[in-house]
Amino acid sequence: MIYHGPTFRARARKVDGVLSPNDTLVRAIITSVKSAGKSVPVVTGQDSEVESVKSIMAGEQYSTINKDTRVLVKQAIDMVKTLQTGGTAETNDDTYDNGNKIVPAFLLPPVIVTKDNAAEAYANDPKLSPLTK
Repeated sequence: MIYHGPTFRARARKVDGVLSPNDTLVRAIITSVKSAGKSVPVVTGQDSEVESVKSIMAGEQYSTINKDTRVLVKQAIDMVKTLQTGGTAETNDDTYDNGNKIVPAFLLPPVIVTKDNAAEAYANDPKLSPLTK
């Protein structure tokens, strides 16, 4: 059984994996499973939180998704500066339909990070890189 969602159903006898929406919930899931005396399933999250990177390196959390906020912020600032000068912000996606119109966006690629690629994924991140050693 793979469970996806924020609440764990007591009727589940064995959980093979949990696709969590964020790293904070991953750590709560791991804590809950351990306190119930069960083996920790494959658990994935996102946001590359410090404690979860530590958990990945310790072999508890399987993966996280890294969306480098430094890159996100730089792109947002560049877009705002362009708009402030009357220009058109650069976009690379025009597939999001909010029900009223197509909303152009600039999508940055997320990176799945596991123990195997953490050192490479965080090589340029001064906060997370030391955790991969």
